[in-house]
Amino acid sequence: MDQAQAISCAENIALLHLLHAVPTRPSKNPNKDLSGRKPSNYSLSFETERKLSYLLASISSVTEKIDHIPAVCIREDARTKSLHVLLAVNQAKFDDCKSLMEKLKAGFSKLFLMLSKVENATKGPATVTSQSDILGAIIEMCSGRIICRLRLTKKSSLKPPLSKRLQSAIGLVSHESANQFVEAAKLLDKQISSYTKHRTLEELQLVIEAAYQLGKKPHFSDCVDSIMEIEMERSAKTALLDTIQKLSRYKQTARFLHSAAKKDRLLRTMKLVPVRLPDMAFRNDSPLTLNPSLLSALRRGGWPSKEKNIRRVCDLLKVTQEHAKKCFVDQTIKSFSQSKVHAEIQLIYHCEVEGFQNPPRVICSSKDACYLCNLFIGVVGKFHTPRSHGRLHPAWKLPVFPQPSDLPLRLNTLLEEKIQSSICTMLQRRAKTIYPFPNESTILTLPVSTSTLASLICHSEHGEGIIAAQLPLASDIARLETGDSILQSAASHSTEIIGTIQQDYCNSLSESDDHEPCEPAPSQDQLVSLTKGVKTSAEVIASRSSPIYEAWPLQVQVEKNDTATKPSCKGENLPSIHFSIEWLSEEEARQIRRENPRLIIDAGSMESEVTIKLGDSDNFFIAARDAMVRMCMPKVPLGAP
Repeated sequence: MDQAQAISCAENIALLHLLHAVPTRPSKNPNKDLSGRKPSNYSLSFETERKLSYLLASISSVTEKIDHIPAVCIREDARTKSLHVLLAVNQAKFDDCKSLMEKLKAGFSKLFLMLSKVENATKGPATVTSQSDILGAIIEMCSGRIICRLRLTKKSSLKPPLSKRLQSAIGLVSHESANQFVEAAKLLDKQISSYTKHRTLEELQLVIEAAYQLGKKPHFSDCVDSIMEIEMERSAKTALLDTIQKLSRYKQTARFLHSAAKKDRLLRTMKLVPVRLPDMAFRNDSPLTLNPSLLSALRRGGWPSKEKNIRRVCDLLKVTQEHAKKCFVDQTIKSFSQSKVHAEIQLIYHCEVEGFQNPPRVICSSKDACYLCNLFIGVVGKFHTPRSHGRLHPAWKLPVFPQPSDLPLRLNTLLEEKIQSSICTMLQRRAKTIYPFPNESTILTLPVSTSTLASLICHSEHGEGIIAAQLPLASDIARLETGDSILQSAASHSTEIIGTIQQDYCNSLSESDDHEPCEPAPSQDQLVSLTKGVKTSAEVIASRSSPIYEAWPLQVQVEKNDTATKPSCKGENLPSIHFSIEWLSEEEARQIRRENPRLIIDAGSMESEVTIKLGDSDNFFIAARDAMVRMCMPKVPLGAP
């Protein structure tokens, strides 16, 4: 990256950060074709690679230091017929994070060695390495992070330990399933108490086992949510749920790795490859005459760089021009001395330079991708990352590529479009759009094999069918499938704070991150916010998906599964699924929980097998924390006589 592009990038980031510390709300990236990558060139399916990358990234978080965020991607080595797990960590300088990389290399090498000794499932049930052995290796590598999650370190002592929150919840739960919750919570509290006395890895493993058992209890999240906020604040309840889910994830990861290694030889051939970019990639040549200019940055974005325009923007930002210019200059200068190359960007650099024949398709960090990483991954167009938390970290930079590349120019062009669009939207609304600071570490749920699916029975217009509810890694996403439809629900961390946009001008600008596009009809990737008490009816044909319906923190998408479609059906003759969805009021949700708990699918704790017979009502309910929606899939299409 030449110096001119580096200066432009630093200025664009500083200006965009001045406009928005959080430019967009958290989002989930759709699975899409990646630059013509042929599935036939890969032994692993895309979904398996996505799931494996996410799980390995999640257990690579072995320290509470926020500056050292790892990321992984997986490459199939056709020559050795093995999987290379590429791992990088955020770095500002070449010699950063050496000790952390050594720790990760040792931990993963031991884990992969154990996986290599898992016996093929076709040879019988006995294995050389057990699931417990896999979990033990994970806990040994991640013990420091686990102890932090339990709030048992000096640094984390400012927050209440998990045991204290558990003890409070045990005495306050009023849900009808409270007995199961209390029993499991007491066991977890007992195991934590035992661990604090002896501090052995064996007892820490028992803590994880107990957290897993608590998290899989039916209506686990409902039990916590039943506690009145006057007795336990919402933030405390959210923290309790989040901690249990993250502790459970270690057990869930061990289960998946052990099961997958028994079935697929490739997962018994994994090898860790630490990625360390050359010294020149971190070169930080600050120009001798660096003179950041807010006017110049605005001009590059196509905005008239007159003092009166800066004054209008500053008035809406509620800062003085002097303060805005100072913040812009200070941040731009810091970019040349304190910025880091994020781990995801290092992995992209490594893959681009190496030019792999079958490069990785998925890049996952131990946290959701930041705004700039997500933006750059989109610019490259060759990789997928599951989620972005939407926050802009201004201490971010691109590495210096060894050969000329147009990527910096393309990123700058996109940043300038975002700046122009953001200013236009702000002037239209006469106010700054503010999104809350997000939770940067969320729990992602990915598809699992059919052998581990739970089942839910319901009626469809073709008779009684089976809904397969996928075993979630945690409460973030649950996927429900029938011969006629698929429903996908996600506990999203996004909160929409957005005003009405008057489309009086700037229609020629590219779509802004700050508002939803106005479409005549919602597309399958569009987010539609539901209104409490208002029923929404729709129809979906085979191989198509509905828009994503949001009842915060729940998201639901309906998809017509073409497995039940006759081969002769084409085009407009494809059968469809009719349904309605309604976000219930809190009072209605409480009534359903009292009177029809058997019809509730808890997206936060779907772990064991559940069977629901809908009878003549054709109604069932999906819940996530405080939100509940009613799904209706009648045997007779909605509106029919």
